[in-house]
Amino acid sequence: MPAEPGAGGEGFGRLVAAVRDLQDAITAARLSSPEAHAVAARLEAVLEDLDAFAVPEELQIAGRRPDLPGRGQFFAPVIRWEVLTGEGVTAWVRFGRYYLGANSAAHGGAIPLVFDEVMGEVANRDRPRSRTAYLKVDYRRITPVGRDLRVEAAVVRQEGRKRFVEGAIYDDADLLCEATALFVELRPGQP
Repeated sequence: MPAEPGAGGEGFGRLVAAVRDLQDAITAARLSSPEAHAVAARLEAVLEDLDAFAVPEELQIAGRRPDLPGRGQFFAPVIRWEVLTGEGVTAWVRFGRYYLGANSAAHGGAIPLVFDEVMGEVANRDRPRSRTAYLKVDYRRITPVGRDLRVEAAVVRQEGRKRFVEGAIYDDADLLCEATALFVELRPGQP
């Protein structure tokens, strides 16, 4: 369920961006134990401040602001939409340091996050809501961090409530990984 338009205002968008930057900064940092304790203490103070604003899931803003990158949630990398129709999508993603596995490569577990976001968007565009039933990823090359990568996905067929989607991530012309997925349309009243 989307939050009301503009929930949290521009400030919430700024907060989301700051948390994303924080994730990358912590990942890139090499701190001594005393420095890590000092930073942790400051973050713990912020967490205590935020406790006063906790609401039930149905009232939260994170993940429910379609006007913000990633719908205002922090888990998946930001996806920039270029073409988005009910048939297919072209988008761009850049994995930051937070998603680093090793040796300048994105963690293999972060890649299905992007596919689920992009493929789910095309599977649900101009159609009744569906959920991921399965998602299979084939890795062809390492997926680099810190580069703009093209993501493509399309609904390849529909059988009743089943929507079959295929996608791929490219670095220029190089195929990095590809995915196949099944999305199943929800029945009335199904969460």
